[in-house]
Amino acid sequence: MTDSNKHDDHSLIAKSNAGSEDLNSSRKKKKKKPIYSKAVETMFRNAYRAQLDLIALAATKANIMISLNGFIVSVLLVSGSLIYENSPEFIIPTAIFLLTSAASIYFALSSATPDRPARRKK
Repeated sequence: MTDSNKHDDHSLIAKSNAGSEDLNSSRKKKKKKPIYSKAVETMFRNAYRAQLDLIALAATKANIMISLNGFIVSVLLVSGSLIYENSPEFIIPTAIFLLTSAASIYFALSSATPDRPARRKK
């Protein structure tokens, strides 16, 4: 073999090695991309699950408040005439308690109902 043939062989080998290095580096780059996307996907999945747990907790609390305050309002309405006849000085505290329970029911209902998107006018 002549010197020019050896030089051509070395340049071809160097090019093929460079090509294989490019392939390996591109494979490494491709392998890194799914790792990041899986991590981001896991993060979103965990955040979504935590958000759903918080929403379920808030809905449960709102339902408890609605039930309890509904019971209080019904007891106060039924016993209102007895309170008025026997001890009229308790009318104002009873009315305040009744209004507070009614307001609590209103806020519990407004927090338990889902938001409706606003309609656009055409």
